[in-house]
Amino acid sequence: MSVQRSLCNNALAEAPQPQRALPHIHSHRGITDLRSYQMHSSAGRRYIRQHRSIQCLIQRQERVNAFLVHADHVAFFLHRGRFLTMMQMAMQSTAGQTAPLVPALTNAACLWGVRFANAEAVRAYEPMYLARAVQALKGPLTDMSANAIVQTIQADVLLANYQFAMGRLVEGQHYCNVAAALALSCRLYNIRTIQARPRAGSFHAMDFDLPAPGDAVEEGERIRAFWHVYMLDQMWSYACKTPPRFDPSTGPPIDTPWPMEADDYASGRFPPNIRGSRTVEEFIGGNPQNDRGGASRPALYAKAATLVGRSTMLAKHWSSATDAEQFAADFVTLDALIDEFMHALAPVATAPDAPTASKLLLVHTLACVASNQLHKHFRQGDAPIANKDYTAAISVTTALDALNPAQVGFVNPIFAILWTSVSRALIAEMVRLRGAWASASIQVTVSAGDELQMFENEHSRVVAALAKITAVMKALSRGCPLMGQWPLMID
Repeated sequence: MSVQRSLCNNALAEAPQPQRALPHIHSHRGITDLRSYQMHSSAGRRYIRQHRSIQCLIQRQERVNAFLVHADHVAFFLHRGRFLTMMQMAMQSTAGQTAPLVPALTNAACLWGVRFANAEAVRAYEPMYLARAVQALKGPLTDMSANAIVQTIQADVLLANYQFAMGRLVEGQHYCNVAAALALSCRLYNIRTIQARPRAGSFHAMDFDLPAPGDAVEEGERIRAFWHVYMLDQMWSYACKTPPRFDPSTGPPIDTPWPMEADDYASGRFPPNIRGSRTVEEFIGGNPQNDRGGASRPALYAKAATLVGRSTMLAKHWSSATDAEQFAADFVTLDALIDEFMHALAPVATAPDAPTASKLLLVHTLACVASNQLHKHFRQGDAPIANKDYTAAISVTTALDALNPAQVGFVNPIFAILWTSVSRALIAEMVRLRGAWASASIQVTVSAGDELQMFENEHSRVVAALAKITAVMKALSRGCPLMGQWPLMID
């Protein structure tokens, strides 16, 4: 029996049967008929209240189900089976009982559920759920259980992505920073650390000493919580041009092993003897020794986000580096790592279904944007470095052929930023081609004619690539308004 049917049947069994008709009051019948009317009226009101309660339960279940369809695109990291069980318990709990899910998470899930709905009448509930989730997050954290804190991190992550998707980047960064602060305070970067003692550092203003996880699922949720917060921080710091909280020079060393799928922890595929040490630094250094679990989809996602963060950081110092030799060495190492990472990825076209294709496309796009970031200042240099950002941009648009917006419906909001970055690289190449075409057109030679044809062909390719990105973003803008803002971001 489904959760929805179970809730409905339980509530109906407890509800009184409706009366055929309520008696009319006649003044000559006296107090007896008045009491009878009051009794029937009370029963009727109870029935109406319980009927409304049933409808609310059904609606909430529908919204949670709608949320879970696209939950992976908005950084949902909890175990689905356990989340659904706790959600059912929360909906069946009575006043005075401690709910198994924090209200902020319940309302954030429903918020996304109505956002994913195609009906405008349902989306009208978004302000209500947003206000409830925001209000619920204002409570104190000091008396929360470990599970409640992890759930609160999840609520912050969901709200961050919601605000980003709606085009409210400042509000999105606020919730992203709150989630990062909680992850730091709980030392989620130190899970399964090989270090005997936690490293000292002023990375957080408060401490939450979480007890040991109750089982493998809880430990997996904590690991996944950290990495989803880390990825959010890396990607949206790049998008908003702000320093990341998990900065390699000022942030904590990350020892937590790479994340796996939530079901992998439940099924025992996370070995108990795994220990971590400088997980990100070992990856950047090209050391595979500390790469257990590093081939999972969440791990590839985390690695791709890391590449974006590192390439952005390195590109910022390309003209101000005090040690030119060290900068060149770091550049070559990171460039080679990005190439190796991209070549090892499965083609997006090999994905078995549309949701899987969109997730794999995100990893490809992040890696391409990392290459784009690394090479964008060298467009006027010598080949092959000069055109590498353009080559990466074309790779992204080619991979878009495997994405059908009508089948996907919604993608991670960061795509709006990534595709905008790709569009900038394409526009820069268009400007270069037009300049080269103008130079070649003044030469009256056979070779100049061949060059003109080559420039025209390549220009047409760039125009087609831009048109493809524009069409995809327009198709997805209804669910993610940020997609509709991309011309403004390019300007």
